[in-house]
Amino acid sequence: MNYSFSDQSNPFNWNNILEERGAYHPEFDYFMVDYYDYDNDEHIRLPFLRQQQVFQVVNILDRAYQMGASISNIRVLPERFLDEPYANPEIIEEAITAGVKDAKYLRASTREVLFDSRYEAIADAFKTRSLRL
Repeated sequence: MNYSFSDQSNPFNWNNILEERGAYHPEFDYFMVDYYDYDNDEHIRLPFLRQQQVFQVVNILDRAYQMGASISNIRVLPERFLDEPYANPEIIEEAITAGVKDAKYLRASTREVLFDSRYEAIADAFKTRSLRL
């Protein structure tokens, strides 16, 4: 079955949930939900969701799966975890001291390693309120 989660006529559309994101508030915990949609051959990433929105997204994904949607690899990751440095700071310091210049992921966040640098830029823009999701 083919599900378009953005189609207004589809009971599994994200628009109502995602409209609630608004501006960044550092006092809230945020999460990224990602999964693979085999029906549409795409990796879906839904960053900066609040806990209630995560529950809604997971509920929608569960219902879609039960109705035949081909989705897998669902992850819920705290944005604070994604902000963390990917490599241990002591290892980074040792690599810098040793003159390692091409060490992959040196000074990269976990978000950048798991998803790529585009998502780091989106996170920075959202947190500085230059981007509303």
